[in-house]
Amino acid sequence: MISILIPTHNHDVTALVKALRHQAHNMDIEHEIIIYDDASTPSEFQSIYNDIDTFEHCRCIRGQENKGRTFARNLLANNARYDTLLFLDADVLPLKKTFLKDYLACAKKTTVVCGGVDYEEKLKDKEHVLRWAYGKKREARSVHERNKAPYLSIISMNFLIIKSAFLNTSMPVDNQYGMDVLFSFKLNKRQVDIAHIDNPVIHLGMEKNKRFLEKTIVAMQSIALFEKEGKIPKDFRPIQRFGNTVATLRGEAIFFGLYRLMEKMILKNLNSSHPSLRLFDIFRLYHFLKARREHA
Repeated sequence: MISILIPTHNHDVTALVKALRHQAHNMDIEHEIIIYDDASTPSEFQSIYNDIDTFEHCRCIRGQENKGRTFARNLLANNARYDTLLFLDADVLPLKKTFLKDYLACAKKTTVVCGGVDYEEKLKDKEHVLRWAYGKKREARSVHERNKAPYLSIISMNFLIIKSAFLNTSMPVDNQYGMDVLFSFKLNKRQVDIAHIDNPVIHLGMEKNKRFLEKTIVAMQSIALFEKEGKIPKDFRPIQRFGNTVATLRGEAIFFGLYRLMEKMILKNLNSSHPSLRLFDIFRLYHFLKARREHA
């Protein structure tokens, strides 16, 4: 028995729902697929949701306003009939035909199961190259690599969790980007048992370079704020540890000065067709340290 929960945001979920229904039907398991329409969905997708609402074992919950992904997940979990919850983003597709089978086999032994994420080998649209390169190099990691830091390796677009554990991991429902960091820390703090398995989804919906950079700045601001409020320790994320090293070496002022001299070159590269992830790391570190200063 499994509840598959999909918070939507500007994506056609038809292919995803069909793939999941096909696998569940072949396994002959009790299941449900619940989609949450967060009121930001374009009008052309409404007919798609209306159709899905008529599918057996499927239903769509419609919100009146976009209150963010944390709110959507909480609402979906509270409306789920079953104790095993599988959260999937709307812009993914299972890679394996045994996707549900592999998850359910592991769910019998573990509270949280993470299947991982993968990306297409070739990028079709150069406007999305930074997000694709970051995902390909930093997110699409093997089970062995993810198990080196299991809580830091949670990819929230594809994970299974027992309902009681999810609901007991109390999360604020502010519409704030970067809440996955806080969710991971809360699981870590409670030492909730977690397993990483080779059961990825293909991430298809990627932001354009400019939008990804904007979201990255907000994510760095969120981490700095969580740190300031004592919601996460000052060394939980790698970016925090890099920042601590710079501060320990008393090189913050030098780093800020050098970044500002190089900023135009860095942004030009990150918006190019061959972005450097090292420059992206410098971009992230600058905006994290900047946000940390503002919250000091």
